[in-house]
Amino acid sequence: MGAGKSRYCCVPSRSVPICIGRDTQLKRFIGYPNRRHKDTPLCVYSDSDFASRDPLARSVTGVLVVLYGSPFYAVSSRQTCASSSSTESELLALNTSARLAMYMRTLLSTCLKVMGQPRVGAVEIFYDNSSLPSVSKGMLTKRTRHLHVKGCWLYYLAKVLQTVKLTYVNTKENWADTFTKALVRERFRFLRYIILGSASCFSWETFQASKRRAGRATRNTESTTG
Repeated sequence: MGAGKSRYCCVPSRSVPICIGRDTQLKRFIGYPNRRHKDTPLCVYSDSDFASRDPLARSVTGVLVVLYGSPFYAVSSRQTCASSSSTESELLALNTSARLAMYMRTLLSTCLKVMGQPRVGAVEIFYDNSSLPSVSKGMLTKRTRHLHVKGCWLYYLAKVLQTVKLTYVNTKENWADTFTKALVRERFRFLRYIILGSASCFSWETFQASKRRAGRATRNTESTTG
């Protein structure tokens, strides 16, 4: 599949989208019972870690492309410039996610067209920064004027072309967080279960509550046995 996608980037041919389309069809119709987005053709998770352990104070971009509920492509890389705020680093990561979403939307739409399926609609991009909605809507302040170009581009994609849909998600439930920094054990396990399709729940609060119930049950069993 990796070689096929590389060939598709350089020299498109009919056989490559058919090959990718068959894999897409397999994932779509077999399905995974514990996948959150198993009925969604394409969605993207975006996150960043501001000035994380870098001598040049560069942030880390994390992106996860999800295809019918299955992780399809991931990005974990240093940003090329130093950001002056966490909002700027999140916006840079969101721009990377949007570019990747546009490419994957075109590729997947081509594959679905070969299969006789409808094209992919607006790609939903999940982020966890509360300041990004105002930037992407053009509501800039004196502190965010330097983000004007990238914010206007996101506004053009989301509001004019309507090819992406920006959705806020709790930072505890952002799948791309695993690609920006080292997480504590419980957060890592929670996101690992979700990404690999073995999660029993998709809410961080529910996961924590289940862990507490399991801990109480273990203590009660030990006390009864003792």
